[in-house]
Amino acid sequence: HLGSQLCELEKLIDKMMIAEFSTYARSDLNRPLEDECQILEEDRLVSLVFGLLKQRKLNFFEIYGDEIIITAKNIIKQCVINTVSEIEEIDTGAVVKLADQMRMMNFPQWFDLLKNIFSNFIIFLKRIKATLNVIRSVVLLVLDKNQRSRVLGEASVQKNSSRESAVDTEVAYLTHEGMFISDAFSRRDLPSSTTDSVSPRNVCPDSDPSSSDSVSEPECATDSSSSKEQTLPSVTPAGIETMIGEDVKLSELELVRLANNIQELLYSASDICHDRSVKFLMARAKDGFLEKLNSTEFVALSRLMESFILDTEHICAPEERKPMDVLIVSGQKYAVVGTVLLLIRIILEYCQCVDNIPSIATDMLTRLSDLLKYFNSRSCQLVLGAGALQVVGLKTITTKNLALSSRCLQLIVHYIPVIRAHFESRLQPKQFSMLRHFDHITKDYHDHIAEISAKLVAIMDSLFDKLLSKVTIAG
Repeated sequence: HLGSQLCELEKLIDKMMIAEFSTYARSDLNRPLEDECQILEEDRLVSLVFGLLKQRKLNFFEIYGDEIIITAKNIIKQCVINTVSEIEEIDTGAVVKLADQMRMMNFPQWFDLLKNIFSNFIIFLKRIKATLNVIRSVVLLVLDKNQRSRVLGEASVQKNSSRESAVDTEVAYLTHEGMFISDAFSRRDLPSSTTDSVSPRNVCPDSDPSSSDSVSEPECATDSSSSKEQTLPSVTPAGIETMIGEDVKLSELELVRLANNIQELLYSASDICHDRSVKFLMARAKDGFLEKLNSTEFVALSRLMESFILDTEHICAPEERKPMDVLIVSGQKYAVVGTVLLLIRIILEYCQCVDNIPSIATDMLTRLSDLLKYFNSRSCQLVLGAGALQVVGLKTITTKNLALSSRCLQLIVHYIPVIRAHFESRLQPKQFSMLRHFDHITKDYHDHIAEISAKLVAIMDSLFDKLLSKVTIAG
């Protein structure tokens, strides 16, 4: 019964964590707006987010979004109540509904109420932004740790492969002498070089043995030191990294998508504030109030609304930046065209579909394979096949076109193992044979890249021949 008990305990832990995050979101958003503290209990928030990521509860941000809607309504309601209570002319006993009480205000009173609502919404959005920034920073730190661990793992594999020949020699020696290999390892009879390469005391799994990178130190530490580091309440990046272990099994695609969703939640919060403000204005406009404003009042109202819109945009539409010349992925620079960026977004949507409906994983894999094949063949037709001359109207296929096409293909090749791992974790073992599609696609892409490279070399050879022939004639 231990297995079923553990499953039930895990479900209970999930419910408790979701409930605690809901409580935190409610407390954070409904505390007095006069409170100057932007982030409520930052240590607690970081721990909650990290725990939810560890349990793969990736939709927790939706809870925060639901609380934003409720709180935005309450902000307007409370502002109206506070303003009405200060106006002696309004008899709250005779007029019960808040909307009716608001309609009894004259323009200066209503205008001050609107300014108060806008001011509270700005504080509200700033508080949301600060909280979401902390949540997003935790997600991005986990993503960064995953990427660095992958790089360290690849480096470790390369180093281990270079040592295989030495290990094979020692194994052959042990076999020849008639000694059991297991006994030799336990007695440490192997030479020091071989022991260093296989002894678990000297090597941390999936890491670079010779690396002194602080990221992998917690993984190689003793249990006591590791647990001591994980209890630190620090919310600095270094403090958070000590909490990130190998048990956070999330793909890079999942983490990137989650970070983007959290950023989108801030934009949604701004839209919610705008929507509630519009409803507030429409409620006052029912009796023709806005049409009766004189020019001075109308200009003041217009400027107040424009100021509120600019303030919300300043908090939520990101700073305008010029697009980078290249795309940087895992330290590599890729000069690519917009089409490949669109393709990557489509690939992400396919992966999202598999997460949402696991039963269609095989169908999605087939369709995604067809899409990747089509992108490869179409690229070949347009560039190497010079189809772009008719389709786009180019005068000639330049070396720049060839180089861009090659880098686009190389970028997709870089992501194919990530995509394959994403689908593999969601397929049944009997369906693993379908993963061979990715092997065929990778080979096709590599062949295409090699053809482009050969074409570029041929062009350069021709140019050199022309230049050398001129030098020879001049000599």
